[in-house]
Amino acid sequence: RHNNLAGQSAALDAERAAALRDLVRRVQECSPSADSLKQGMGALFATLEQRQETLTEFWQNLERLRGETQHKEQEVANLGATAQSKRAAWQQANQSWGEARIQLQGQQLLLQVQENNTATLRQQLQAYEVLLAQLGQVVETLGGNTVALDAEEAARLEAMSLPELTAAIAAYESEYEKSLNWLNAQEDELAALEGELADLQSQIERANEFERIELESSREFTEEQYKLLEISLLPQRDTLRQREGVLMAQRDILARRQGAGDTGNPAQLLTPALSQVESQKNQLTKEVQKLDSQIAVVRNLIQEQSASLDRQQQELTQQKEEWEALEAQWEERKRLVALAWGSVQAQEQMLRPVQDAMDEIRRQLEGLQHPLASLPEGVQGEVLAELSREIEALMPS
Repeated sequence: RHNNLAGQSAALDAERAAALRDLVRRVQECSPSADSLKQGMGALFATLEQRQETLTEFWQNLERLRGETQHKEQEVANLGATAQSKRAAWQQANQSWGEARIQLQGQQLLLQVQENNTATLRQQLQAYEVLLAQLGQVVETLGGNTVALDAEEAARLEAMSLPELTAAIAAYESEYEKSLNWLNAQEDELAALEGELADLQSQIERANEFERIELESSREFTEEQYKLLEISLLPQRDTLRQREGVLMAQRDILARRQGAGDTGNPAQLLTPALSQVESQKNQLTKEVQKLDSQIAVVRNLIQEQSASLDRQQQELTQQKEEWEALEAQWEERKRLVALAWGSVQAQEQMLRPVQDAMDEIRRQLEGLQHPLASLPEGVQGEVLAELSREIEALMPS
């Protein structure tokens, strides 16, 4: 009986030992050791670092994009300031151009008024010339002198004593005689050329073909001399006639002062009127000439100002096109910068949750790292090995 109980106990111990051994095996398979946990924790940290490096590259690219966008934003701001400055300068210049244009229009109106006034005075001058011509014809018909002394010259002669007046008239008459003699000599030369031309024409009509060529050449040369001399004598004739009239007027004054004037001659009665009309005509002529000179100056000034305003208008048009192009470029670059900022914000919105999750995983892993570090390395394995040996000892041999 005792032996039977011993056999049952040994068999029971063998069954329990087999069960315990199986349990130890299962514990070994299902329960990781502290070493494997630490290794797994290290692997997790390594993977986390790799993911963080990749994420850091994205953050760096984002910061670079943010910096580039900020730089572009500053460039856009500078471009906008330049465009606005050019626009303001154009507006001021355009306003000044408009004011100058109004002033030019005012000057053009004043010029038109001056031209109208001058035209009126010129009509009056023509009326004086017609009246003077009519009076001159009447005086000439009556045998009088058509040349009237101006008021200043007449007053100067009236202020002279009779001996002084006589001497002045004699000196003037001497100069007149010299001019007359010179003109007569020129007239004689002109008459001689005229006779030479008539003689050459007569010779040409009688000459043969060979002689005609030479004679025609001589005639052309003589005709040229005749024309030049005649042209040069025209003003000399007018001057001499004027001097003759002046001399006659001086003699009339001398005769009147000597008491020898014929008051019954109607021509003498018209002489004061002729002198007055001549004086008024001369004064009006000077006034018209003065106005013509002023008008010419104003007209040239207006032409210069008009040309300058035309050039300025072209420059203003070019400046307007420039600042309009700058503003269009400014608006387009503002749009691109806004898109760039939108891209920055979108990337940051994508990266921020990922980074927050990575930070949370790191925090949790770091929280588990300290308890694992306090576990003794190899203890669990040694305990299980010793337990396995004890179980094996209980196994029947």
